[in-house]
Amino acid sequence: MVALIPAKLIARVISRTSSDLGELTWGWALRADGRISYQLTAIGRHQERNPWKPVTRLPATQMQAVRRDRAGPKPCSTGSHASVGTGSAGMTAESALGA
Repeated sequence: MVALIPAKLIARVISRTSSDLGELTWGWALRADGRISYQLTAIGRHQERNPWKPVTRLPATQMQAVRRDRAGPKPCSTGSHASVGTGSAGMTAESALGA
């Protein structure tokens, strides 16, 4: 039997990559069942409506470690424009740093 309701979203990361050709924005999602998916959400300023594509599923032992981590969102130290959050509400790295 296939589940009609997707597993709860427990983490989402938004990342942007830039080059001479333009800027791409990617969404990454981790669901409660361990599934990790991604989608291309924007090219430059143009929003995309691409389907989520599955990448992998975390093993149960790694999901237990994720569930035990109570540190909360951490800003990215690489200077990228990543957003980290739980569910649909995210925290940008810039706002976490007070920028």
